[in-house]
Amino acid sequence: MTPTYRHTLCHAIEELECGMPGWEQRYHPVAPGGVLGEISRLDFGTLSIYCEEMQRLTLNSFSMPEGRLAVYFLLGGTEGGGSSLLEAGFAMTARWLTMLQRPGVRCISVELPVDLLPAAKEVGAQLGYSGVFHHQSKGGIAQTGQWLDFLISPTDGAYSRGNASLLAIAPGLITDRLTLWFEERVWARKRREGTARAFAATLDWLAAAEAVDMTVTQLSAATGFDSRTLRRASMAEAGLGLDRLLTMQRLNLARRALLTARETGGRERAAKVSDIALDHGFLHWGRFAGQYRAMFGERPTDTLRGRLALAGE
Repeated sequence: MTPTYRHTLCHAIEELECGMPGWEQRYHPVAPGGVLGEISRLDFGTLSIYCEEMQRLTLNSFSMPEGRLAVYFLLGGTEGGGSSLLEAGFAMTARWLTMLQRPGVRCISVELPVDLLPAAKEVGAQLGYSGVFHHQSKGGIAQTGQWLDFLISPTDGAYSRGNASLLAIAPGLITDRLTLWFEERVWARKRREGTARAFAATLDWLAAAEAVDMTVTQLSAATGFDSRTLRRASMAEAGLGLDRLLTMQRLNLARRALLTARETGGRERAAKVSDIALDHGFLHWGRFAGQYRAMFGERPTDTLRGRLALAGE
């Protein structure tokens, strides 16, 4: 097939969540602002390359399609050769994973059927289906990440994407490089120490917790970390106080409840924003509405009534 390219500047969460076909994704911004981020996709058919870059601090929970492998590169700095590799790793599991995406850090990922890389299947079984690559190993991991970053860039990569010969051999070159890394065993289980370990437990809990249980006390009981450690970890790893982080997550869950009420149409016409706010721990209606508008750029009533109003026209 002829490779296809698409770049989207995302103002709405829904634009991000449908940016990777076959993936289930939930994006929860935890900082107010305008544009959420941007996503690029270069699709070769069997193999696809993605680039996600958030413009706001955002929690991303995701589930991959069954039988697929994703190799990712976290890059900072300018696109292409000027970028620096922060982390490279892989995942091949359908279970839900959660990561914190920071502004200015691009997540480049290559997605392909895991059956194309038998060595990867063996590694995944040993490591629990996810792991990281050693940065300084042979095989040019950093250079490969920079090349992919350049190729998928909406501006710098346009000339390269116009070269049919390059696009014809790119999937094979990428597959060769990935195969080398798995066969040469330049991977390891991702180990977290100190605050990183406590914050990883916080992210996993946030992905599964209901709003009614979203307190530091409940988080501590669920993860086994004391509240002081959890608060210190949130500030160290996210630059955000833990109470603020939990409040932002409750706002996101309230928005999803409003969208659910909106999507169900006439059956939920009696749904009230004030009830949904209370369900998610917001006792002061005016304060909730102000925080909501700062985070999502619209009033809670706009979210609830959006499609109900259209249905009544």
